Amino acid sequence: MTIANLIRRLVVNRPLTAADHDGNLDAIEAAVDTKAATASLSTVATSGLYGDLTDLPTLGTAASRNVPATGDASATQVVLGDDSRLSNAREWGASTVTQAEAVAGTSISRLAFTPQRVFQAAAAWWQANSSAVGRALATAATQADGRTALGLGSAATAATNDFAAASHSQAWSTITGTPTNVAGYGITDALSTGTAASTYQPLSANLTALGANGTSYYLSRANHTGTQSANTITGLAAVATTGAYGDLSGRPTAFDPASPDPIGGTTPAAGNFTALGASSSLLLPAAAPGTPAAGHVYRVVNQLRYRDSTATEQVLLYGAGNLSNLADAAAARTNLGLGTLAVAGAGGGLSIQSGTLVPIDHIPLVCTNNDETGTTGSNRAEKRIHRAFTVIGCYWECATTGSTSSQAMPYLRPSSTGTKASLLTGNAVLAALAGYIDVSANLTGTLTGVAGDSVGVDLNAVGTGAKGHILTIVVRYS
Repeated sequence: MTIANLIRRLVVNRPLTAADHDGNLDAIEAAVDTKAATASLSTVATSGLYGDLTDLPTLGTAASRNVPATGDASATQVVLGDDSRLSNAREWGASTVTQAEAVAGTSISRLAFTPQRVFQAAAAWWQANSSAVGRALATAATQADGRTALGLGSAATAATNDFAAASHSQAWSTITGTPTNVAGYGITDALSTGTAASTYQPLSANLTALGANGTSYYLSRANHTGTQSANTITGLAAVATTGAYGDLSGRPTAFDPASPDPIGGTTPAAGNFTALGASSSLLLPAAAPGTPAAGHVYRVVNQLRYRDSTATEQVLLYGAGNLSNLADAAAARTNLGLGTLAVAGAGGGLSIQSGTLVPIDHIPLVCTNNDETGTTGSNRAEKRIHRAFTVIGCYWECATTGSTSSQAMPYLRPSSTGTKASLLTGNAVLAALAGYIDVSANLTGTLTGVAGDSVGVDLNAVGTGAKGHILTIVVRYS
């Protein structure tokens, strides 16, 4: 009984017989025998899941992407073969090669080349792998330029028959520039006519006998021996054989020390020796010799100069500046550049400034109302100076000190403003101390004045019992 029959019976509600049961069981058993055992099935057989499959293929990242329904794929889709971007023109995104990279030609990176860079690369290769001659030949505009680059002469364009063969015959008369003497042929050991005449005994014109005695051969001292009397030689002066002073021509007259004849000119030229005139004066050249040497003495304008052992020029006498032959003391002072002060007295003494003597003066300033009851600022002593000056010293004196100190301020008062300016550092004032005090080191500010300016001192405070306040200012006149 089959399963289908079993179902029909159940539908019609008819009880199964024993035979039905046996048949059904047999049918079920036979059907089951044809089915696979569960234990022999893989997991996917019962789960139906893709993930339970074994030996799955390896899928790429595109496996999870979809293709576009129409048109070009988006950024999240897979590109189909008909995508328009696979066939249209577009710019290469690679970097453009630099000129340095194009010229070097060593980079292995994939780079974009422009026509300019291609030209630059080719030009660099050509420059590096060609010679100057090759480049000149390659760029020659004409055949003439090419021949010039190759250093060819005009014969390069001539036909072969324009020139004679290396081995040929030619008449001597057709050759130009032929030599005219032995030396012209390059013969250096040939015997010249002059050498032959002085070396070998000459022959007569018909070559049958020796030549005349007056030839150069016989006149050469090397070709004859012995001596010859001087009186047999023509062309000699008489003194050559006599040796006598009287046979000299152009002899000077006898030297008379009282009235000597001049030796040389009375006005020697530059570089000549000294001349001794009739007046026994020693005359010197007016300028140095052309090449003065050690020991030379000469005159240059109004100076007598000489060259020492090292040929260095030195001055012996200077006509306008020496003191050895001056008319009087006044001329000597003039030559020394001294002024009237050199012979005049100076009450304050003299000071040398830049090589010049200038007078100085000491100006004592005795403070007025010089007692214990003086009023502050009213005890002043001042002196006007009637020529330009510079303050160079300052001395303060208090004969008797009191129980309290006196104070004073030295100053310079220009006549143009009438305003007093302290001569001490920071407008400080002097404290009265017993004795003579040098405060010159503290001088500061404006220390120079013109004619009519004044110097002075203010006794700002008189100490109780103090007396004898004196300020001495030292000035140097300009």
